Amino acid sequence: MKDKDKRKTRGKRTASGKGKAKAAALPKTRATPRTKQQLIEEMASLRQRLAELETVEADSQRIIGGFWEKEETLAKFMNASPDAFLLFDSNMDYITFNKAAQQLTGVTLEQAAGKNVTDFVPGIKESGRYAQYMNVIKTGQPFWADDLMPHSIFGGKHFTVRAFKVGDGLGLIFTDITERQKAEAALRESENRYRSMVENISDVIYTTDSQGMITYISPAIEQIAGYKPEEAVGKPFLRQFIHPDDLPEVLENFQNTLSGNPPQPREYRGVARDGNIFYLRTSSRPIMKDGKPAGVSGTLTNITERKQAEEALKKSEAQYKTLTESSLTGIYIIQDDKYVYVNDRFAKMHGYTPGEVVGMEYWKLVHPDERETARERMARRLRGESAPAQFIGERITSDGRNLWVDVITSVIEYKSKPAIIGNLVDITERKKLEQEREAMQQRAQVASRLAAVGEMAAGIAHEINNPLTGVIGYAELLASREDLPEDVRKDLATIDQGARRVADIVKRLLIFARQTKPSRDYVSIKELIENTLELRAYQLKTGNIAVTTEFAPDLPATVADGGQLQQVFLNIIVNAETEMKLAHGRGKLLIKTRKVDNHMLISFTDDGPGINKENLEKIFDPFFTTREVGKGTGLGLSICYGIIAEHNGRIWAESQLGKGATFLIELPIVTEMEKTEDTEPVAEPRTVTSARILVVDDEEVIREFLSRVLTGEGHQVETADNAAEALEKMQSGRYRLILLDIKMPGMSGVELYWRLKGIAKSLTDRVVFVTGDVMGADTEKFLEETGAPYITKPFDSTRLKQEMRKLLG
Repeated sequence: MKDKDKRKTRGKRTASGKGKAKAAALPKTRATPRTKQQLIEEMASLRQRLAELETVEADSQRIIGGFWEKEETLAKFMNASPDAFLLFDSNMDYITFNKAAQQLTGVTLEQAAGKNVTDFVPGIKESGRYAQYMNVIKTGQPFWADDLMPHSIFGGKHFTVRAFKVGDGLGLIFTDITERQKAEAALRESENRYRSMVENISDVIYTTDSQGMITYISPAIEQIAGYKPEEAVGKPFLRQFIHPDDLPEVLENFQNTLSGNPPQPREYRGVARDGNIFYLRTSSRPIMKDGKPAGVSGTLTNITERKQAEEALKKSEAQYKTLTESSLTGIYIIQDDKYVYVNDRFAKMHGYTPGEVVGMEYWKLVHPDERETARERMARRLRGESAPAQFIGERITSDGRNLWVDVITSVIEYKSKPAIIGNLVDITERKKLEQEREAMQQRAQVASRLAAVGEMAAGIAHEINNPLTGVIGYAELLASREDLPEDVRKDLATIDQGARRVADIVKRLLIFARQTKPSRDYVSIKELIENTLELRAYQLKTGNIAVTTEFAPDLPATVADGGQLQQVFLNIIVNAETEMKLAHGRGKLLIKTRKVDNHMLISFTDDGPGINKENLEKIFDPFFTTREVGKGTGLGLSICYGIIAEHNGRIWAESQLGKGATFLIELPIVTEMEKTEDTEPVAEPRTVTSARILVVDDEEVIREFLSRVLTGEGHQVETADNAAEALEKMQSGRYRLILLDIKMPGMSGVELYWRLKGIAKSLTDRVVFVTGDVMGADTEKFLEETGAPYITKPFDSTRLKQEMRKLLG
């Protein structure tokens, strides 16, 4: 029993380092039947072997050899190490291992005691590593390797394994290098990415030493300069491909960079292998080592295309400037609400020099009425919103004139900021022509409407004049009777007066229809206006209307129909008087005349309510009136328009609602009267011989009246109510005069005239037309061409007798 106890004790001391360390310090090992002497000899051998090792494990071996006898210290050292320490005997049976090994393998000392490594690492014998371990035991030659352990107990981690002989057995140290391997892999991946980026980037990346020798340059240099990287490495700094003229500055900048004062990016010319010039933009910084500059790193950017584009842009700008300055179109650029560029044409249009316009706020050249619209339009364009790109606008020149322009604008980027570029064409003259054309069209429309109303008036006049002739004629015949009672005579006078009043209305209709020529004479416009004001003096005074006149002293007399012009003036004055009284019970009327070239301008300005724009365009239309029903016919201004047009003048109105109205009349100054054939009055013959007369008219009252008056004058009168009957009579009889109505049913008087001329010209020499129709263009032309005499209806017996005596005389 004592020997057995001794053996146990020896086993414990061997495992525990002379019993000084606790059992937990080193795990229990399988007891071996060795003597103390044998153990001493084995440890001595171990110390000798460790001393001989000169590998990279020398430190670990010396630690183990130096502290082997100090088991307690050795156990503490091994258990404190993050590395896994394992000891095996010559058969690869476990002797002991530390805590790190226990954590690595997941095997406790109790589980491993007395067991072989093959019990825990299946297939290890078949692996090459087992053979390497046995070779270490056999030869004593240690080895060190990085290893991804294939055994599941190591969890697939990376380790550095160090194997060395310990006595007859084997010692293993496993160091976990998994994180290091990951870091190295990440570093390799990063380096690969960096290299790939550097070698594929279009910019050239380079480094130099402190002497300016290139230590690295990226492959992009070949694309730019035609040199391979290996042709540049080891050569002086960029000397191969920098233009000789720029090289001194490059070298100076290199020295500045080395001194710690790197310059701002610079641009240089380069010379490629084939001699072509290219452009580089460089930036650099020092490479520091131990706090001192050891070289330079930098980038070279190929800016050749940009330079070429800039040169092309300069040429383009020069060409563009030439084009813009020679253009007939005004060109401008607006940025931040100011003109930043204008060409010479634009400046001249507005009466400035380009230098005076640049810097000016753009709206100062815009007409005040359009400034708000212009601001809004520009703001919307700059915001990318929908707004007119082309428009017609009104501008203001330096001398205050209005300038009409046709504008086309675009949004551009000018000096890296949004701006508006515009092209404008002066259309002032075109605008004037358009306004004149519009005025002419308006006048033509009014004239057309007047013509339509005139046709109607002509028809009315024709229908009225026929019976009116009978009324006037018979009233006169009755009044000429001596045995007529006085009261009847008064009634006839009333009838005659009313009929003649109707005749005057018809005459006004003829004037309105512009179918009668006005009588012409020398008139003074000043006197006509004064006479008109005298006619209205009482009404103007009682209506509290103050009249002011400003007559031009140099206004000459002119040839015109004074009565018609006075009618125009009277109509305008009465209209103004009425509007002012209705508006505020009083008013002011200013009448002015002035001479403009060979025209005279007459204006009537009141302070009445004014005329709105819509009505301003209609006031000369026939039958248009703003008055209540029964208080205006709408013919007054239309008649005025017709009268002024007949005088080759024009009349128009200008007004703003609430600011009164101005009527303007422009008349040509006519200094000579037209000569007429009947310049001298023809003396009425005292005696007229009896004549045979044929009266042709479809109106019975006209036939009877003419027959009665002419018979009373001693003539032989026959009548016909149509042209066909008249032809039959003329075939069987001979007449000294033929009184012929122009308009008749069936064959008209004009057609009968041409039939008579075809029979014998002498017949037409005896024709006298009697008409109640308006002298239309065709009728007037016919009478002028034929020279045929005519008598217009209505007429009384006295006038008829006078006309017959002239004709027969």
